[in-house]
Amino acid sequence: AEELTNVINDCFTGMIHDCDIHGGDVLKFGGDAILVLFDGPQHAERACRAAIAMRRTIRRPRRTSDGKRVQLAISIGANSGVFDLFVVTGDHDELMVSGAGSSATVDAEAAANSGQILITTATAEQLPATWLGETTPDGVLLRRSFGTSTLTTRDEVVRTPAEFVHTEQAAQILAGASNEHRQVSVAFVQFAGTDAMPRAELADKLQALAAILDDVCARFGIHWLSTDAYHDGGKFILTAGVPLSRGGDEDRMLRSIRDLIDADPGLNLRAGVNRGYSFAGDLGAPTRRTYTIMSDDVNLAARLMAKAGPGEIVATRPIVDWASSEVEYEPLEPFMAKGKSMPIHAGRLGRILGRRSDLDRTDTELCGRADEIDLLFDRAAAAR
Repeated sequence: AEELTNVINDCFTGMIHDCDIHGGDVLKFGGDAILVLFDGPQHAERACRAAIAMRRTIRRPRRTSDGKRVQLAISIGANSGVFDLFVVTGDHDELMVSGAGSSATVDAEAAANSGQILITTATAEQLPATWLGETTPDGVLLRRSFGTSTLTTRDEVVRTPAEFVHTEQAAQILAGASNEHRQVSVAFVQFAGTDAMPRAELADKLQALAAILDDVCARFGIHWLSTDAYHDGGKFILTAGVPLSRGGDEDRMLRSIRDLIDADPGLNLRAGVNRGYSFAGDLGAPTRRTYTIMSDDVNLAARLMAKAGPGEIVATRPIVDWASSEVEYEPLEPFMAKGKSMPIHAGRLGRILGRRSDLDRTDTELCGRADEIDLLFDRAAAAR
């Protein structure tokens, strides 16, 4: 995980520099991806020049600390038009990107193969014909290179970290906390149906969702880690165990997600939940970074979200077994998912029924550590 983080951060440092000098502003990190906004004069041209530069940056060979050669690949999608950016308020201000413009962008990236830069017709119409390559059912491929670039740096907007960072995350930043391995319960939650929704209505529903999230996180001690764009909607990530662990993370996560889905403000919420070990820490470049978690168990939670239907929660058996609550759980037929070589075993989460009876045992004694226990009692007596 440490090697992976070093390699990704090296990539992000170069990519973010490529975007900066062409006037791009990184809006969102999504694992090993970034969502970048180019606005102002010649925004389509500058976005495409940045894309070419980022592809060149990624193709540069890299080596791990023990000398192993690493060769990475990249796919890029670009779209031009009107983009809806919403700032919802709560414990922190959260920038949320949703609507038809962002859907077309993520769709183009998903359709691009390794090494390709796929642009929509809306972007292609703003470029010289000599820049355009093959037309595909999903868009237009960008040629590998074109003329020299006039570099345009964007105006810097300076904000305090606390403004767009959750309180617990801000504390981690100010404390200079390092990257670490943690046991984490994680939920990916998708909201949908935004592309056809009037902007004012969508803004109200996103703010309502943020208020529900804030309430759920406060009541159950869950952390709102991040949000990202998604086709016809968006997604957000909730964690228990990072940046702080309060104990009983699995139970608090299941209860919080159940309450969240039940309080849906009309955004077709669905969720995937899992637990496991994760690598937590900073990702990005010195000028633009985020706090995130990375592991196969985190990726699995995202796959479970994709499996869930509207109003459903799909969870793995381990997080249910570790929880102290009795829950309704309907096993699904094992299914295959992207990036997995073996079938996934999971089920739909139903109602929270109460505390598990098999945990209500009172016949367990603390054994061993007699000297340490005597010392504790002596110190307690002295304190009294």
